[in-house]
Amino acid sequence: MDKEALYTKEIKCPVCGRNFTSTRVRTSSIKVETRDSDFCVHYKGVNPMLYDVYVCPHCGYAALADHFDKIDVEGKKAVLQNMTSSWTSRDYGGERTLEQALECYKLALLCAQLKHDKPSELATLCLRIAWLYRFSNDEQEERRFLQAALDEYIAAYERQTDDNSNEMNLLYIIGELCRRLGNAAQAVQWFSRVVNHKDREDNPLLISMAREGWQSIKEMK
Repeated sequence: MDKEALYTKEIKCPVCGRNFTSTRVRTSSIKVETRDSDFCVHYKGVNPMLYDVYVCPHCGYAALADHFDKIDVEGKKAVLQNMTSSWTSRDYGGERTLEQALECYKLALLCAQLKHDKPSELATLCLRIAWLYRFSNDEQEERRFLQAALDEYIAAYERQTDDNSNEMNLLYIIGELCRRLGNAAQAVQWFSRVVNHKDREDNPLLISMAREGWQSIKEMK
């Protein structure tokens, strides 16, 4: 791997207050190869997704980089009591393997559950874990986490009524995960909600993807 693609960033942990360093990928080194129908991106060379989770080596708090500082007093207390109390110091800085990235994401998922994060945030982590298993050709674990992501996305759709700005994306990913998991009838129902959505004219790409997913189901019959 091109070591020049990586750089080190200093982070302050919002839970324990101590500093640590985490490895990131330079934007100029990110080269997209293909995208799957559930938005999983395959990269040429270094995969930036492996480095998207910060893990504090001192207390064990972990989260996606853009959510790392989003923790309240109760969340900190929960992490300290349930994570830090049994944490064995380890450092995920430097080049990460797929296995190490999986460990980081699972730590982030545990912390997100401890913080009682929104279902959509739990779903994002579960989906990314499924993608990492896809990269390692572990179909059984990929399906397990696709199902976990689907459950959380459905919960997000049912509960998160305060933000409808991403409703079409939510409807689509639920349909696509149903399709991937072999739930054809449910997938068609969700895809139809995308195609008939009141904002469909503003999202032609999503409409096209939903129709392609729908068509692929018809072709399987």
